[in-house]
Order: sequence, then C-alpha cells, then structure tokens
Amino acid sequence: MITLKQLWNGEEIIREWWGDGGSPSPLAQDRADVCTGRINGKPCSYNYVGGWSTPKEIAAIIRRQFEVKNSLKLRVTGEESLGHCECCNCVLSLKVHVPRETIMNHTNEKEYAKFPDHCWLKTEE
Repeated sequence: MITLKQLWNGEEIIREWWGDGGSPSPLAQDRADVCTGRINGKPCSYNYVGGWSTPKEIAAIIRRQFEVKNSLKLRVTGEESLGHCECCNCVLSLKVHVPRETIMNHTNEKEYAKFPDHCWLKTEE
C-alpha cells in the first residue's frame, strides 16, 4: 500500500524529472534507438555502458527517479544497452523519458554544443 508520504514524494520527483507537465515523453523509444543503435546498427559513441561513479547525493536522486520509473513501468526496448551520456553525464534510461522542454530548460548553450549532430536532442528541434 502506498502511503501519503510516498505519493507526495513521487509527485515531487515527477515534477523535478518531467517538469510541470508531469508526463513522460512519447518519443522515449525513438530516443533510446538513437543512443543504442538498435535500428540502424550504429550506437552513439557517447553512450557509455561501463561503470561510473557519482556523488552520493546525486546517486540518491537517481535512485528515487528509478523507483518512480519502475513503479510506472516505463521501459524501452534495448534498455540494457543504455548507459550514461558522456556529453551530459545523464542516465540515458531515465533521460529518454524526459520532455524535451524540461531538458532544454536545464541545458545551457555550452552544454548543448557538446551533443553530436545525430543526437536525438538535436534532431528533435
């Protein structure tokens, strides 16, 4: 049974993660396919599937986002081939679900310039 506190925390996490719209992107699978190369056979070289370390505070936020993602049963085909993006250090299995507007509200021009032209973040413009 979900408690009121869990429900409130879940809503807060969704707002942080998806913005005020509160809905995952319907383009998540298309985005994941670009990162993994599932369709064209050419995975993005910035999709790093190996381990990486992250500060404890950030790991806690990521863990909370995964809990919400899993409770909502958000999945994409090939998810096991999504690592983290070496351009922005985001966890790709989470980022593919974030609305573009939310991402762009948290990405400055210098960071945006790091993404390759084939990145879904640039091709969705």
